[in-house]
Amino acid sequence: MVEGCAVCVKYLLFFFNFVIFVLGIALLALGIYIHVQLGDYTELVSGVPYLTVATFFIIVGIFVMLVAFFGCCGAIKESSCMLITFFIIVFLIFACEIAAGIMAFMYKEKITTETESEMYTSMKLYSDSSSISTAWDTLQSTLHCCGTNSTENWSDWDIEIPDSCCVDEIEGCAADGDELWDDSCYSMLLEKLTSNLMIIGGVGLGIAFVQLMNMIFACCLWRAIRQEGKLA
Repeated sequence: MVEGCAVCVKYLLFFFNFVIFVLGIALLALGIYIHVQLGDYTELVSGVPYLTVATFFIIVGIFVMLVAFFGCCGAIKESSCMLITFFIIVFLIFACEIAAGIMAFMYKEKITTETESEMYTSMKLYSDSSSISTAWDTLQSTLHCCGTNSTENWSDWDIEIPDSCCVDEIEGCAADGDELWDDSCYSMLLEKLTSNLMIIGGVGLGIAFVQLMNMIFACCLWRAIRQEGKLA
């Protein structure tokens, strides 16, 4: 049984692992949120793996929760084996998160460019694919926008402007010349994605900080347990 400052470290490690567990739940919820929010639009940007990223967050969230639980057990049981295993796992997760953050930053511009290109190209399939037409109608009605960059994009593909572009959406409103939404769907979708990325970034930074503290406390507690074992 550890004594002195090691007891404080023990309970700090337990506390930070509990925080990690909660953040793991947040990451899991965020992945589900992205699935729900962007699921209707993925047909328009099939070449950009947004839902793959969301699935990744769900898997990582569950994994982080399990590791945090493992860390809590290691701290309470004062098991040097569990603590060193916990440290190695957390270090590997931390390294992967840093690598993922760097890659996301490097490919940010490419992803936004591909999103615009995929959206514009998908417009030509509006009349031929029910899934594409449903996705576009949902996007335009929900985000109050029209076309990838403007209403004129529909005429680029010789397609009549859909009624979902109308401010007051009723059958035949676009053909009747009713008021249309002015905003581009690309800019509105990008704004929505950016707001999601801000949440993801905040959660990611929070997890990374707590993981760093966990590694430090795990090392301190492991060392205290080893020293106590030598003195015994």
